[in-house]
Amino acid sequence: GDTLLGPAIELAAEALGIAEGLPTPAGTRDVVVVLTDGRPSDYPILEANALRSLGVDLRFVVVPGGDYQAVFTTVLANLAGGDREKVLVGPEATAIRELFGTVSDSRRPDFLFETLEVVDEVPETMRYVDGSAEPDAAWNEFDRTLTWSIGAVVRDEPVVLRYRLEPLLDGVWPTNVFATAHGRDGAGFDHRLEFPVPRVSVWSPASLVELAYLPFTSALRCLRPAPRDAVLVIDASQSMDEPTRLGGPTKIRAAIDAAVALIERSSPERDRTAVVAFNTDARVLANLSAGAIEAVGSLERISTAPGTAIDKGLAGAMSVLHGARSEAVREVLLLSDGRHAGDANDVRNAAAALKAEGAFIFAVAVGSDADEALLREISAGGGYAETDEAEGVARLFAVMDETLRCLPLR
Repeated sequence: GDTLLGPAIELAAEALGIAEGLPTPAGTRDVVVVLTDGRPSDYPILEANALRSLGVDLRFVVVPGGDYQAVFTTVLANLAGGDREKVLVGPEATAIRELFGTVSDSRRPDFLFETLEVVDEVPETMRYVDGSAEPDAAWNEFDRTLTWSIGAVVRDEPVVLRYRLEPLLDGVWPTNVFATAHGRDGAGFDHRLEFPVPRVSVWSPASLVELAYLPFTSALRCLRPAPRDAVLVIDASQSMDEPTRLGGPTKIRAAIDAAVALIERSSPERDRTAVVAFNTDARVLANLSAGAIEAVGSLERISTAPGTAIDKGLAGAMSVLHGARSEAVREVLLLSDGRHAGDANDVRNAAAALKAEGAFIFAVAVGSDADEALLREISAGGGYAETDEAEGVARLFAVMDETLRCLPLR
């Protein structure tokens, strides 16, 4: 859908109490940080100017997509009062922490809440198990409510409330009539929070009158995929600037989009992805220690030049995989549209070295000029595919990744 910054800025003003004329507590300042993909559908300069005229510090954090352009940064900087330093594009996690530390240090109170009370009403279809509340809560049998008087809540210390219920009837029932919290935060503002009400399905043995037999197979998918340390090795020779087909995107654009899709589909807790580009030489654009945002950003920095030294690209992957985890599947995803400019034995030796380190090589040939025989040879034990279409690159990357991560570790 559309990215409308104007309504977002107005809602932020309401959240700060500016629209109601509420005063800013002494020793504090108002800051609005907008997290966006950087491609707004509007230009809310009036809303931004109005917000800043009231002393609000307006900033932007941009997680750019593949079609992000530098002009978007200029637009956001104008909204922030012309200060380019208030627009962070594709920042690492440390930069984001520094930003929020900068804007929050001067007003962080000692407590998240000075006082907090949580009230939960139990429905008639459930029975509260006496004494099961943790921490202790006051149970009112008449109005069927549990009340926790928690007092002060320290920052960064979660509040966990538990209790047990026994369902009384078969069916689908809510676990609460309502659950609310009332309190005053550390900055002196009063709050009322309403929690979502879960629903549970209840069956008794008497209601289960039929047996069901469900087929099961895991032939096409691994149930517990291993963590992955992958290196994307992308041909950045000049021929990659040619279109995949008449009127279609360039080969390098198709490769970048497929790589971005692979990174976005990865698990940030389990998988790591590095990026290497090569022509006459290889460049490591992102190491395995880089996060997903940095890896995606590095893909956009790929520039083409003459030359296709596949052995240099594989050597770059080898240098990166020295930092791979012992428990991770090591993948090298090679994409090229041409023939190696040099002795093919150099490519074979580089591939053999990677396999000796436990890496699986998957090669994708784009177009008819690629050295199919050599790419098939070096990817033995991993996989090989070829395509003439931009969409085919992304599809092959996805199939390859699922196949390799289900293989046993070498």
